[in-house]
Amino acid sequence: MSVSSATNLDALTLADIQDYADFIIETFKVPEERRENVVIEVLCMRDTVIEKSGWCKHIEIQQDLTHTFSPETLYSENPNRRIVCSKFDYFVDKFSPDWDILIKELKDIYCSRCSDREPSSPESVNEG
Repeated sequence: MSVSSATNLDALTLADIQDYADFIIETFKVPEERRENVVIEVLCMRDTVIEKSGWCKHIEIQQDLTHTFSPETLYSENPNRRIVCSKFDYFVDKFSPDWDILIKELKDIYCSRCSDREPSSPESVNEG
């Protein structure tokens, strides 16, 4: 699957992720030594789509994007992230580059008993 035909981020394979990273690196002239951070960003986007689709569309990942303000610093770091429920404005009061841990904490603290969960794909029921 090419980047241009990858319409669903949740369907990206590891090869697609590398293709997408190649596309970003080439388009934005990101130095090759920053590839790991580009790949991490694509993985974060993919995982967010998966969570929204299977768990709840209100899960949002907020990031410190100060590294994007200049081409010289674009993807120079793996930024801190925060997980938020956009419907109720719940959040885990912790920042980390590791979105998986933050999503799990948000789900454990707020989402597991929420009767207002709204997966983007209604047929999806993911208790993970």
